[in-house]
Amino acid sequence: MDPTAHVTSQQSTTDRFGAKLRDACMIFRFYSSIVLVIVGMIGSLLSIKVFSSTKIRRNSSNEYLITMSFIVALLLFNFFCDEVLRSIVHDFNIDLPLNLIDLSGPLCKCSTYFRHTLRFAAHWIVVAFTLERLIVVYFPLQTSVLCNPRSARRICLVILVLSFLLPFYSFIMSDVIE
Repeated sequence: MDPTAHVTSQQSTTDRFGAKLRDACMIFRFYSSIVLVIVGMIGSLLSIKVFSSTKIRRNSSNEYLITMSFIVALLLFNFFCDEVLRSIVHDFNIDLPLNLIDLSGPLCKCSTYFRHTLRFAAHWIVVAFTLERLIVVYFPLQTSVLCNPRSARRICLVILVLSFLLPFYSFIMSDVIE
């Protein structure tokens, strides 16, 4: 009996199992990403609708939550374009009529910059919201002056402007590597 024949058949069985496991993980990742994007977009759009409703008393917290929901919706859209569409094209070999996947240098840089900008803004909106709640708890007499919808809009605007300016390094430093 040839011992190399046993080792070769064992390796091919392991290779087939590895390929099947990789394919199963790829399919799971694809469908779970689609579910994540759909549920997240529905949640973000519902949050925007609810918090911008005139039936709910407009306060400064709503401004932060509306901004955060909008940022999360944009992040999910960016994730959909980057990951889900790329998976459709590269993993499943499906040609899409609009080629958003094979990003050129400038488009790839813009996508990376946009992702970093939105992440930066999302984190600092949470910080601003937390600081506002801290002011409400520890300085209740200054709440009417410091924590109003107008100041919340200004703070959100400053955060958005800074989030577009500060991560500009990602646009300069990112590049397409074949």
